[in-house]
Amino acid sequence: MGPNQSAWCSYLEPGLVGQAVTPAVKEELEGGVKTLSQKLSAALLNISIKEDLVKQHSKVAEEAVEGITKAGKNVS
Repeated sequence: MGPNQSAWCSYLEPGLVGQAVTPAVKEELEGGVKTLSQKLSAALLNISIKEDLVKQHSKVAEEAVEGITKAGKNVS
């Protein structure tokens, strides 16, 4: 556990300030941090995938507008 995590743990559990954290509590907190980190990583990956999809859709829409514009000019 890093130096900031011990302060973070004390912040979450005010009763622990100035007290020794038992190995079981420390393990539980570290497990919680690991779970949250995994969830955050998954969410960031999901966001990245969705951003790429939006870019693709935007490109397709722009190409469709260009095609319609060219077709309109050819008809005139």
